[in-house]
Amino acid sequence: MSINLNIGQRILVGREGQQAVGINDMTVSRRHCTLTRVGAEDYVIEDIGSSRGTIADGLPVVKTRVKLSTPLMLGNYQTTVGQLLGIQVANKSQSAATPGGKPQETIHIGQLESVYDNYEEQIKELSKRRGTQNIKRMLPMQILMPVVACGSMFINFEPQVASGLFKGSLMIGCVYLGIKLSARNVTAGVEMVEEQFEINKQFQIDYVCPSCKNFLGMGRPVKSLLNIGQCPYCKGRFVR
Repeated sequence: MSINLNIGQRILVGREGQQAVGINDMTVSRRHCTLTRVGAEDYVIEDIGSSRGTIADGLPVVKTRVKLSTPLMLGNYQTTVGQLLGIQVANKSQSAATPGGKPQETIHIGQLESVYDNYEEQIKELSKRRGTQNIKRMLPMQILMPVVACGSMFINFEPQVASGLFKGSLMIGCVYLGIKLSARNVTAGVEMVEEQFEINKQFQIDYVCPSCKNFLGMGRPVKSLLNIGQCPYCKGRFVR
């Protein structure tokens, strides 16, 4: 099934969208983005608050102009505008093919191994730091509970010393300490989210086909690309 939009016509894309192909990938939102035809060969894709974002031609976007052949990432789901509409597109960057239909161009991708390995190391390191940060989030409660318990025991056993002022000061001090520690952890968590966004963004810029410069996808190491055998965009033959 193909969808031929009139100029100005729009469709919803997502797990509950109107695109030509069904999407079951849970990283794609139910209502992920919209696709609007604005010219003979031009479309506008607009993210509508998806949980995992929309990437067009390797760059995160909110709203941008695209072509039928523009590669897209909806969450972790890799596709093109043409595929969403069910329209076959002749890729102009594809090299001349032999009569048997095999592409003649050979693309060496061995140099991409270091790009992928570096990305994996960055993500692993970030995951370790995030785990450490989760432990630190528990520290305020682990610190405050014994302090409050000891203070309560002191108050119970020494009522003549533990005045109302002392009780109030103890509670205020505990609350202040908890707020300070929690605020510091929240700030660190936000910084790590931003850092992961930048790591993913740079990876999408660097991990591209050396021939057509299209992003080769998350979770696809060089070994996997060699098993696939060819670029999904320009159809060049992958070799190490």
